[in-house]
Amino acid sequence: MTLRQRKKTKSPSPIPIARGGATTTALPASSLLSSPFLTSAKIFGITNAAGFVISLLTNSHVHLDLLGTGAFIPATLIPFLRLAKNPKPLPLSLMGSQFIITAWAFRLASFLFYRATVLKHDGRLTETLSTVSGTFGFWYVSALWGIFCTLPHVLAMHPASMIAKNPKPPSSTWALVSSFGFMISLAGFFIETIADFQKWNFKLNNPR
Repeated sequence: MTLRQRKKTKSPSPIPIARGGATTTALPASSLLSSPFLTSAKIFGITNAAGFVISLLTNSHVHLDLLGTGAFIPATLIPFLRLAKNPKPLPLSLMGSQFIITAWAFRLASFLFYRATVLKHDGRLTETLSTVSGTFGFWYVSALWGIFCTLPHVLAMHPASMIAKNPKPPSSTWALVSSFGFMISLAGFFIETIADFQKWNFKLNNPR
């Protein structure tokens, strides 16, 4: 094979897959590995690495949850917004999942950051963050936990990024299941908000 022939050689074409009567074209494995999972994992890694450096330099506890929990927003929202640029409309289930994750992470990170600015120090983490190895372990687990928790949502972006031919709307059963899951998530969001508010008030009114 000549050099010119090699240049003309195309990369492996996408593989057509039949799904529920609709034909979709799967992206190459290299594309699946590059985005959105890898993008999300990189963001979690970079954010928690920054938290590790700040902890070593300042010994502060104020930034712990701001970065650890707040990382959920860019780690899921950035690949989601990239996917939203495609002409194919995104599934409502994926949009609902992104909404819940963003709202939850913003509320919890904001609350925990505010609490940290008041308390300044978390006694539960004093021993863990007193050593370099303990600090590294804390942020390493934080990054892995973020990747693990968002895995279903991030992996759900891969089928949505496929090029669809003759797409069909989701079945009524799937729409019902998705709506039920969204309502459960929404209920959990409000329950956690109320619980945090009650616990915080109790601590303020009953200092040790």
